[in-house]
Amino acid sequence: MVYDRILKLAITFQDVVKKFTGPERKRGRVQIVENLKKFLKSNPSAYKDMYDIEQSSFEKYDFDYTQTLSDMKDDFVQPGANGVGLVSADGKLLGYIYGYNMTDDELPDVDPEATNEELKEEYGVELHADVPENFLKELIKLSRNKKVFYIANLALPTQKLMLMRMISTLLKKLKAGGYEYITFDALADSVKLFMGQGGVPDMARMAAFGVKIVATLPQDDQIQALLKI
Repeated sequence: MVYDRILKLAITFQDVVKKFTGPERKRGRVQIVENLKKFLKSNPSAYKDMYDIEQSSFEKYDFDYTQTLSDMKDDFVQPGANGVGLVSADGKLLGYIYGYNMTDDELPDVDPEATNEELKEEYGVELHADVPENFLKELIKLSRNKKVFYIANLALPTQKLMLMRMISTLLKKLKAGGYEYITFDALADSVKLFMGQGGVPDMARMAAFGVKIVATLPQDDQIQALLKI
């Protein structure tokens, strides 16, 4: 799969699963903002925070994964743009996860008529769940019906214990919005967020999120994944 954007899960994941309630979940001096798009509209200077976060999160890589300010602003005018942010007590943006409706631009760079067997044999796709024949064709149909959400970006250089809360908050919003799948790319050093030893899906962790891994595609320094929500 080849996407125009690359999701950069460039954090050290820590296992913390806690229950929480309320529209803005507070932990110490930080809070989760459930409507990142609205927050950015009301606080346009926060885009500079995002750019600083990009640089601090991804400067260690040989390839420059940092998005420009114009790229990030463009993400939030895409159809279905949605996201969650982590904000300090003084209103500074500390981290974020966001995306938009999957379009043809983010679809796998493979023959849309490919069978499941061809996806596995010719493209290296690994299926981790039972899916109907010609699943890619069905996925394309679902994406055009706004049922697939593409996670374009995630960065959380500090406050990493809040990651699971942020992801859970976004998933809850997407489920309420009628989405059936999410798709994203993850750098190899962060694949442990959803994969265990030997490339086997971490089912217990996915169950904690209430999702199921459907397919993955290892490619260079990243893994592209499709999850049922």
